[in-house]
Amino acid sequence: MPGARKRRADRIAAVIPLVNDLQTHSRECDNIWWARRSDRQDWIWLTTPLSVNARGDTAIQESNYELAQQYIDAVSPFGTDYRIDLWPGGQIHTLTVLADDAAALRELDRIIAALQDCPILDEQDVAAREWVHNHPDGGERACYAEPGCSCVYRTHRHHVEVTADGTAYPECAVCGSDVEDWEPGRYDPTDPPDDRQPTDPRS
Repeated sequence: MPGARKRRADRIAAVIPLVNDLQTHSRECDNIWWARRSDRQDWIWLTTPLSVNARGDTAIQESNYELAQQYIDAVSPFGTDYRIDLWPGGQIHTLTVLADDAAALRELDRIIAALQDCPILDEQDVAAREWVHNHPDGGERACYAEPGCSCVYRTHRHHVEVTADGTAYPECAVCGSDVEDWEPGRYDPTDPPDDRQPTDPRS
C-alpha cells in the first residue's frame, strides 16, 4: 500500500537525518546534464553516494561499492538495488536503498561516517584487488605494480629452457622476456660465482 509505505518512510526520515541528504543527492543525480537515466526510479528508492564504473574502476571504488552493498544486504530485509546512469565513459552503477528500510539506512549512515574518517572500508580487500589489477595473469608474465613487488614476474630468476634435442629459444621459460632484456644477476642456472660479474646473459 503506497500510502502506508509513505507514512513509514516519513517516520523514518524524521529520526534519520541522512534521508533528507539522500533525497537531495537523488535530485542532484537526476539533474546532471551528461547522465542519461536508463531506468525509472520511484520516490521510494534513495540514491546513495556509492558508485562504480561498470567498465572498470579503481580498486578503492570497487571495494567500497561492493563491501557497502554486502554490509547493507546483511542487515536489511529488503537489500539494495542500483541505478544506472549512462555517460560517454561507460555505465555508472550507484547503490540505492529503500526510503522505508530503517535497517538499511542505519547501516548506510554507519558506512558513510566510516568513509568520512577513512576513504577505505577495508584495506586488505583493496590490497587484494590492486594485486589482481596489477597482475592480470597472476603475476607470472606481467606486473604493473610499483618497483619492489614480490610477484613471480619481478622476483624469479630467468632461465632458458633447453629441449631434449638441444634446442633453446632466447627467452625466459618463466616470463617469456628476451635474454637481451634480462637484468644482471637475475638469470639462472649458469650464474657465475658471486665474485664474478656476468658479461653476457646468454653465455
